[in-house]
Amino acid sequence: MNQKPSASLERLFRLANLAVLPGWMLMIFAPRSRWTQRVITSDAFFIGMGGLYATMLGGALAESPGGGAALLNPTLKNISKLFQEGGPKGSFAGWVHYLVFDFFVGRSILRDSQEQQIPHLLIVPALVLTLMSGPLGLAYYRALVRLRGGR
Repeated sequence: MNQKPSASLERLFRLANLAVLPGWMLMIFAPRSRWTQRVITSDAFFIGMGGLYATMLGGALAESPGGGAALLNPTLKNISKLFQEGGPKGSFAGWVHYLVFDFFVGRSILRDSQEQQIPHLLIVPALVLTLMSGPLGLAYYRALVRLRGGR
């Protein structure tokens, strides 16, 4: 099922992408600012994006016959089917999943690095990698911590 996203869904998708950028910019360029400290200690973003995720996932499940099987039995075939049959809402839900978890990992990296007093210039690559590809940024950060003899 190859559905074209509605104009309003496209706008909402762009807004979701933009919603994470201020937090990432603050973490990368102003890690100790008062605003950044608010960002890395507040859960408001996660609660709001969780609502958006639930809405998109619910829409994808409603549009995908048997889509619930992907959640109950996450085989590659079932997940592929959910993304294909769930249409744009299924893809949107998947993308929000990435946005939220990557941001959470980035926030955790920054908080942990500040607690361990790791120079921020060493953390910037971890944050950029996490923004672009969450697992790579986390792997970089954990390797950095280990190399520095941290926990």
